[in-house]
Amino acid sequence: MDGISSIFLSVFIFVLTILWLKTNKRLYNDIVSPFNILYWSWVFPFLISYFRISGFQSTPAPWMEVFVVSITLIMAAISLTPAVLGAERDHHNILWTLKAFYRSANFKLVLFIFFCVTFGLKVAAEFGDGVVPLIEYMDGTTIDSGLHFVGKGSKLQVIGAGFVVAALFSWFGFLASDKRGEKVIYLLLSATPIVFGIAKTSKLDIFEVVLYYFIAFYYWRRFSGTKVYFARAFVILTILGSGMALLTTVRLNVAEVNLATLVFDANWPEFVIYPFDEILSVLYGYTALNFDNLYRFLARSDSEYHLGSSVFRPLFSMLMSGDIPRQMTEGVDMYGFIDSAVGTFIRDVYFEGGPGLCIFAAILYSTAINYIYYRFRRGGGSTFLVTYMFFAFPWTWLVFQNAFGSLSIYVNMFYAILLVNIGLRIVKPRKAANRQTNSIGQGKEAM
Repeated sequence: MDGISSIFLSVFIFVLTILWLKTNKRLYNDIVSPFNILYWSWVFPFLISYFRISGFQSTPAPWMEVFVVSITLIMAAISLTPAVLGAERDHHNILWTLKAFYRSANFKLVLFIFFCVTFGLKVAAEFGDGVVPLIEYMDGTTIDSGLHFVGKGSKLQVIGAGFVVAALFSWFGFLASDKRGEKVIYLLLSATPIVFGIAKTSKLDIFEVVLYYFIAFYYWRRFSGTKVYFARAFVILTILGSGMALLTTVRLNVAEVNLATLVFDANWPEFVIYPFDEILSVLYGYTALNFDNLYRFLARSDSEYHLGSSVFRPLFSMLMSGDIPRQMTEGVDMYGFIDSAVGTFIRDVYFEGGPGLCIFAAILYSTAINYIYYRFRRGGGSTFLVTYMFFAFPWTWLVFQNAFGSLSIYVNMFYAILLVNIGLRIVKPRKAANRQTNSIGQGKEAM
């Protein structure tokens, strides 16, 4: 893109960003609302892709751009409905409930057992062969840049994937506990999946858990009336994002695939020096470049559909037939020019059922997350909080793949809801007993 076009595009993105942020603040005043997440995880990368930073990029057919814009408008329109349907209500019940959970020895015992079980199965599934990808890459003993995928398809992950849930509730314990010793223990437990992600050199593992922690921390501060320092949060998230980007550089360099700047053929100005060019190349290559991969896939896609490969894939997984969807993609070039860049959720859904299913999926997913957000916003309890958190991850992942088509999302959602309901069953009898004691005490005072 030439200089003048770049300036016009930059101005347009700047103006749209300001308008979107102001709209979100006016309607929701919530930085992790579906409407706001949609902009940063989908709209912004889509607009950035028009800078054509990579030499691999080319101009797509007009109908493809119209198709993507139409899908975007559908999701944006549905994301405005929670504000139209009603104003936000008080959420102090969530704080009270979670604090009560971590005052209960029985709930802490349940959480500890769940943590140990999921931790053990996670280790067995992903490190059972004794291979630690980070060490392998640092020692230069392997040229396989896909070691981070090892164990992801293991049946042990049906329960082992719940390790993320156990870690999230450990993070809730860190936020809720008033005892310094307990806070340290909970913090160490919640840091475990991040260490796992680093050892696996897996950005996905780190991103998922950090997203959950950030949403939990944000709402905890917001509901308790504590000021949220957005600038500080932005700096922390930027550092984490840069670190995750460099994990990819570690994999690429030791595999003799060259630097990410060369892999994505990124053309940065001369003042963008190492390691910033690497960080920007990975971020651009794994987000904005996905749209070009999508266009290439649409250009050569045939009319044959593959029902069950994406939207309906969880149904096959529930029936322990996950190999069937995987076989549908065998021998199919799902990538445009480089395996590192995927093709957004549209590519996956289009492969399954064409443009009609893409529109259906956009409506389905947008309606699901915004309905849960609406119930949560209207005073829903901790059940709706954790449900929304686990829906937020595939919503942020739209620019990569169709994470809504992964059974683990719904399994983890089930585990989280189960833990909340176990906690409620433990806490409610105590609450009823306290009320009865208070009423007896008041009766005696009246006598």
